Amino acid sequence: MSKALPDILGRHGAPGALGLVHLIAESQLLRMDLAQPDSAKDELRRLLANLKKLEPEEVEITLAAELTALAQERDLPLDTGEAQLAAILITRGLSLLITGDKRAIAALGELHPITQEIGSRVACLEQVIEALCSNIGADEARSAICREPGADRTMRLVFSCGREDWSPENLEEALRSYIGDLRRNAAGLLFEGSLLA
Repeated sequence: MSKALPDILGRHGAPGALGLVHLIAESQLLRMDLAQPDSAKDELRRLLANLKKLEPEEVEITLAAELTALAQERDLPLDTGEAQLAAILITRGLSLLITGDKRAIAALGELHPITQEIGSRVACLEQVIEALCSNIGADEARSAICREPGADRTMRLVFSCGREDWSPENLEEALRSYIGDLRRNAAGLLFEGSLLA
């Protein structure tokens, strides 16, 4: 999966992650209760090798601080990393921001007029999983997710890990449900269509 993700993201420009992610991702990964930590570490290293380091410039740091302050004033859950990604997206005119933080997506949706500057250029984890399933197949994606019980509880539920009566149709319905719910709360920020387009 470490190769499939950059392939999908590469359709929307050179994929990257905050430089800080490159520094701390492995130690965060090793804090998880993983069944195969060495394999997970290797996958992470391969993924990070395909992601350029995004370092915020001064204007982006300033904009991120403004976003964070505005979110705090409105009691919205937006952390510094998500604010920096949003600032980079806006100032560099990037085509897509992907985050697994649904609360941050909803928070960004409340930050008018910033919302209009972001447009429909945010994708959630479930949209990425949907694209991965289309790219590598639902069975392979399910196998990768279900072999690590400590990684992501929501995804384990979506893929019905441990159940024999699983079907790709159930997966599609579950992903669409999560995406639809977030879309209703994200004020037009979520990317429209397939990430494979």
